[in-house]
Amino acid sequence: MSGFPARISYVPLKHVCRANAATLPEDTPEDLEIDYVDISAVDELGRISKPETTTFGKAPSRARRVIRSGDVLISTVRTYLRAIAHVPIADGNLICSTGFAVLTASPRAVPRFLFHWISSDTFVGEVVARSVGVSYPAINPGELMSLPFPLWPTSKQAAIATLLDRELSGIDALIAKKQRLIELLDEKRAILNGEAVVKGLDRAAPLKDSGVDWLGKVPVTWELKRLVQVAESIQTGPFGSQLHAEDYVDGGVPVINPSDLMDGAILGTEAATVSTGTAQRLARHRLREGDLVLARRGEIGRCGITTAIERNWLCGTGSARVRPAPGQILGEFLKMVFSLRGCKEQLKLASVGATMDNLNSRSIGRLIIPVPPLPDQQTIVDKCAQTDSYVGKLSGSIGAAIDLLREYRSALITAAVTGQLDIYEHEKRMEALAW
Repeated sequence: MSGFPARISYVPLKHVCRANAATLPEDTPEDLEIDYVDISAVDELGRISKPETTTFGKAPSRARRVIRSGDVLISTVRTYLRAIAHVPIADGNLICSTGFAVLTASPRAVPRFLFHWISSDTFVGEVVARSVGVSYPAINPGELMSLPFPLWPTSKQAAIATLLDRELSGIDALIAKKQRLIELLDEKRAILNGEAVVKGLDRAAPLKDSGVDWLGKVPVTWELKRLVQVAESIQTGPFGSQLHAEDYVDGGVPVINPSDLMDGAILGTEAATVSTGTAQRLARHRLREGDLVLARRGEIGRCGITTAIERNWLCGTGSARVRPAPGQILGEFLKMVFSLRGCKEQLKLASVGATMDNLNSRSIGRLIIPVPPLPDQQTIVDKCAQTDSYVGKLSGSIGAAIDLLREYRSALITAAVTGQLDIYEHEKRMEALAW
């Protein structure tokens, strides 16, 4: 079979393990407490986040596969995302989604080696090649179990697994440290930018009490105004009665909802769209370049500034449009104000609605914000852009190093399980280096 070294003896996976040996029956008591593992709970390094504790009656209908100690999980849907894990100990009623195949090793397969084998580029590539579907390519369990397994002696399987566990542990720890460094850089960037937006760039400038808890003291030359005073207009998106499911079409005018807002930008790559006629009917919700679009439901405070690309798109039902008044406030500065944690908390407190946070134009307009002189606003915007660029370059370099580590990790797994890496020679080299 292509992609598999010929010098190794292979048998179908079904000869060394069983798939989905146990499933919860439909007559399972509704009040049975279970710990549920969904596909999203498994990351690309094989780590499972804390299962969701729930009851059988409240769990999703796909919560059916029983996990036992030693089992290996592999997602049969979009396997290229590598939701693959080994469960050494399964305490209580551990249940996973039917989107997984649960593999129980026979005496011919060492569970940790089985895990590493199905995590290898060689095996994942074969699964992907046999998966069908466009948006959610999947492989059926029968096809999965027909794929080859390298029938090394169990002693060698154990030796390979032991080596990989040790080597990967070091690689994963290094990846985690680099990921944490990126997080710390982003936290530092947010602190520096936040101080610039609230205190300005001149640390020697005299300050005054703003009278607003989350702002504290601000430069004496700055004003404090309600948002409505520096906005040309504040407009929430159309009511549900104005925009129905049947109004959405393919390839029309994009409608910007909170999910389209990310890190101060408007993505719009998967935005819902409406016909030209519907867009004309909802013309009052049309966007101009420089408008700030704000999430007024759910994760309140997410925002983005419209560019020439988003001109004439529509503000969605879950969003609000704030149009800065010329000569009063810069859209980019206003975006940074809305990015502050204190501002988001104030918006949340101002929200109304029993089941979901929901801002209206009046509650948005009442927000008190710092308003420096326009030259100061521009200087702050420029300085924060420089900070973002510098941190972005550092994070990019660290991210590139993480990608190389991940590539090495994958190559190491594949080389070890397919016999391309002589594990005994590798051990000797490691011992020599240790001396």
